[in-house]
Amino acid sequence: MRLPVTANIRIKTVRRPSGDRRTATSVRHGVVRLDQEANDRHKVPYAQVPWEADRVALLQRIEQTAFFQKIRGDLVVSLYNQKELWPKFGYEGSSAEHGGYIKRGFADIDWLPKV
Repeated sequence: MRLPVTANIRIKTVRRPSGDRRTATSVRHGVVRLDQEANDRHKVPYAQVPWEADRVALLQRIEQTAFFQKIRGDLVVSLYNQKELWPKFGYEGSSAEHGGYIKRGFADIDWLPKV
């Protein structure tokens, strides 16, 4: 199976030395499926779909799949593993050694809507 260029880039970002062949195959097939959905609906691969709302709709169609859950999980972990990104989403690092989150600015994020 020949993968689109964008698929090769994405697969390299999630492949780990400890990853197994089944996971790599699942990711390959997931990327191909996502690109096919994008091509069917928008006549371009997923990475070239210009409107965010259209990309989100494509992702919502596959969000229950093992592929989506794997990519989502790896992305969340990768965000928390990059200390320079923490201020962007309000994470202040581990809090156990500082008495917990409640006393460390738990509610000081100003970019989320108030509920």
